[in-house]
Amino acid sequence: MITKDRMDAIEEAQRAEREDGPVKFLPAFTKHPAKYSPMKESYCATRLVRPRVFEVTLPLDDGLYFIVYFNFLEQNGYTQATCYWGNIFDFAQRAAAEPYPGAGYVMLSKPFCKKYPHVAAVYGMHEDNQDCTKPYLTTIGWEHQLKEWFLSVRLYNFDYVKLITYSPLDCPEVIEVIDALKKTSLAMVRDIQRSDAKQPKQLMNELFGM
Repeated sequence: MITKDRMDAIEEAQRAEREDGPVKFLPAFTKHPAKYSPMKESYCATRLVRPRVFEVTLPLDDGLYFIVYFNFLEQNGYTQATCYWGNIFDFAQRAAAEPYPGAGYVMLSKPFCKKYPHVAAVYGMHEDNQDCTKPYLTTIGWEHQLKEWFLSVRLYNFDYVKLITYSPLDCPEVIEVIDALKKTSLAMVRDIQRSDAKQPKQLMNELFGM
């Protein structure tokens, strides 16, 4: 049975949906996570932001937290696990172009791929990841908001109700996908930190404080 605190969380999320408008996503990395009520899960904090948007926060080193959202997209038939990167990767678009006119997809330049290998590896929807079950980096405009960058994984045949009713500890695939997003995110951070480009470093510092 759903415990009283979960029922209260669902009711609060429903009120937020009526009153607050679009979801305000917290950055993938932050030093200022949302305030949570005390919960039994010691390794993470969880919050039902909307009835179909569940937030999981993991503590990292140096006072940082990693935040992943699980968006239940019933009409699309999957739950999207995603973390928010703001406009940090706008610079990558300048290195992307159609390989030939009318190709319908873009490729990153060879210098960019050499300089940012981990960003290039997940940029866009690759042919070997068309179902998007591995991390991929794209712009998304949630609920008619402006498009911004998100690193995502799609979960098919996923029990979203179980996730919000119990705990991420009860969903091994949730732990696996969070780990994949975290590892990819940290690798992309290292790409940017190693580069001599100032703008993405500045944007990353502004959004993440790192």
